[in-house]
Amino acid sequence: MRYRTTAAIAVVSGALALTTAAIPAAQATGPAHPAAPAGSRSPATTSGRLAPAVNTTNTMDVTFSNVDIDKGAAYVAAGTTNTVPVPYTYTLTATGVDPTKDFSTSLDLYRGAVASPDNLLSGNHAGCEHASTTTGAGGATTVTETCSGTVDIHPDDLATADAGATWKGVAYAFDSATSGWAQHGTWPAPTIKRWGTLTDDANPEPVTKGDDVTVTGTLSRASWDTHKYWGYAGEPVKLQFRPATSSTYTTLKTVTTNSDGEVTASSPATVDGYWRLSFAGSTTTVPSTPTGDYVDVR
Repeated sequence: MRYRTTAAIAVVSGALALTTAAIPAAQATGPAHPAAPAGSRSPATTSGRLAPAVNTTNTMDVTFSNVDIDKGAAYVAAGTTNTVPVPYTYTLTATGVDPTKDFSTSLDLYRGAVASPDNLLSGNHAGCEHASTTTGAGGATTVTETCSGTVDIHPDDLATADAGATWKGVAYAFDSATSGWAQHGTWPAPTIKRWGTLTDDANPEPVTKGDDVTVTGTLSRASWDTHKYWGYAGEPVKLQFRPATSSTYTTLKTVTTNSDGEVTASSPATVDGYWRLSFAGSTTTVPSTPTGDYVDVR
């Protein structure tokens, strides 16, 4: 988990890798995201991780609108090793502030309270393109930009309690020249689920017409604590079949995985076709359905 400085904003040196040439290099400084202290834990948080304080004091006239996180996806899935990029876009409007100089902006994902989240996933610094400039009656200049970036989710940033929880997005802007700060948002974000796998193996092959085909498999899901896959117990799994002449699977029965995530289901065979198991997913784990195992009926 990464942490954002709040009370005293630390400014990183050097240029951030902004994605558009429209933003001058002077905009390349911003708040640092120091690494979490080794072994830091907080028994007060359900995730078992130290919850950072998020600054909610706004000192700049900056607003965010048209926020889109992963194009409205219902969920994203994280396994045990790979980083999952979650794209975001928004419109930034700044009045009395020049966002083309000494300025950085980004969007983070969090769960819990924005002022003290249970977990906070820091986004990469956004690249922005100039959209418009207007001058108000009092002479104040308002600059509008369209910004985009990603929040890169890695299993190391996640705890078991994060799966299936409600996540939201918070956008921020920081002016290193003035230490001005603006932060807004409780925008809906995708749920983060654990990646799951389901195997299946149909036997016997071939089978005598009228005899049972038995399909065995194991339902497993990623653990973000151990970085391994473990059996998913007590979950409903469907036994499905489609004839070789059809493209449609029919559910024959539903069985439940045992304490090791294993499942066994049988049904009489009448015609050649494909047998498979199917898991519809849960609030914490993604669906999984293998391609199917062909059995010849004789």
